[in-house]
Amino acid sequence: MHYFEAIPGSDRAGYESLSDLIPESHFVPFVETWRRGLPLHSGQEWLTTRFHFHLLAAAAGAKGTSIEAKAGYYDVKHGSVRGLGSGWAHVVDGVETVASGPNTLASGLGALVERKLAEARKLYPEPTWAQGGGALGQSLLRSVKRRISS
Repeated sequence: MHYFEAIPGSDRAGYESLSDLIPESHFVPFVETWRRGLPLHSGQEWLTTRFHFHLLAAAAGAKGTSIEAKAGYYDVKHGSVRGLGSGWAHVVDGVETVASGPNTLASGLGALVERKLAEARKLYPEPTWAQGGGALGQSLLRSVKRRISS
């Protein structure tokens, strides 16, 4: 079992309250996650209050439980991930809602990404300066594409 810090400093207090269960060597500071990324895979089981950990772990196929940290904010965010098919259970005020079913988010992720890309293209069409054959526009477009792909 590991404890991943999401917000430097403030998450340390949460770890301290669990330190009798999780050794210090299993506390992963945010900067470590920033440098190396989250070690996600489908065989894991997560317990988290953090929306992004729920989203990323479920997208990798992990099972888990989200815990209500702030009504009116995190409940909505975690609800959106469960609505996408995370299949995770949810805990509010110590009462667990059983998982809604299997994790279908991971298997349907490609289709979700394509749907969001299509929406983004509709909302933010390619700028006219990049469509023509203008040297400046093409140069800027190539530069942006290189940065995105690296």
